[in-house]
Amino acid sequence: MNVQNYGDVKFVPTREDYEKWYKYSYVKRQIPNIEKELEEWENRDNVPFNRRPLFTPIYSVETVEEYKKEMSELEGTFVEPVNIERHFDEEE
Repeated sequence: MNVQNYGDVKFVPTREDYEKWYKYSYVKRQIPNIEKELEEWENRDNVPFNRRPLFTPIYSVETVEEYKKEMSELEGTFVEPVNIERHFDEEE
């Protein structure tokens, strides 16, 4: 028998921990993307016309500051998910 798992199995003690961890990880991933988008927008006059951003960013510097504040408030208030290793006996 050959069993395949398509992703990690994680243990989270409570739903509240999961929701806080999910929000924290989302904000942590978003901050660099937003900062990059804002930097490209501020630098739009120094790049060739065909490489300029087409639209104004939907986020602002204030949004980044709010996300950073939210991230610092969430830090340490949850238990991070722990990988559960599963071992299967292979039958040949």
